[in-house]
Amino acid sequence: MSADFLDILNIDDYRHLIPGELFNGAKSGEFTCIGGTFMDEPAGALVCEDLKGNAVLIRSIYVEEPYRRLSVATDMMELIAGKKIYFTYEATGDRATLEPFFEAMDIYTQRLDCPMGFLTLGEIDKRLRALGTSKVPESGVTFSDLEPKDRETVLKWMESYLDERGEAYDWVHPDSVFLMEDSKVKACVLISEVEEGLLSVDLVYFEPGSNPKKLMGLFAWLMVNVQSDYDDSTKVRMLMTTEEGKKLFGKIIGDTEIIVPIVTAA
Repeated sequence: MSADFLDILNIDDYRHLIPGELFNGAKSGEFTCIGGTFMDEPAGALVCEDLKGNAVLIRSIYVEEPYRRLSVATDMMELIAGKKIYFTYEATGDRATLEPFFEAMDIYTQRLDCPMGFLTLGEIDKRLRALGTSKVPESGVTFSDLEPKDRETVLKWMESYLDERGEAYDWVHPDSVFLMEDSKVKACVLISEVEEGLLSVDLVYFEPGSNPKKLMGLFAWLMVNVQSDYDDSTKVRMLMTTEEGKKLFGKIIGDTEIIVPIVTAA
């Protein structure tokens, strides 16, 4: 049993172990591909993408049935040991098999409640244009531009709203946007900077019964402000913590893979 990184010279031998929609990306080098063997026969394949922060996103991990429980997957995983590990939904279809496997490898399992999507600022801009958001009035005010009394209102509202959800938010990014009416928060999109090159949309709130076009306008205004401070290649993590967020991101993300972070390497 052994595992090694695949390249254009040998990846075709593993084509039957790699999902068709990922094969071209794996062959071109867009994704990292690891092949596992048993008695010199291709037995499994792992397709992943490097992320910032010493992390990888596994898009596919598969071992043919005759070779399971023979340490093929373990050998492949050892080549990315020591990194934070994330999975797409597509790669976690057989969770009943995956969890015991990771526990056997002494990998701490942490399953989060909300899925997330990743796009770059440039990709979001293109998708917003395709959705015709240029025709949607930009609405809302950034936290940095709020009047002092409105900032105080926002902070009190956040404390109350997040406390009900069992969450906390210590600092408000100046580009976070709020829709205020009659000194009340009607909608907001909170954003934070996780690390260099990675932003996170942490919360989307929209008062029930309000015009949904205003939420899209609020998000569009957020992106206008963010793009003035960050490069188009900056990745944006969109956490789907609310129903409003799921609906909004569903329109923007479309067929982009949704990621569920389920494990972190010890």
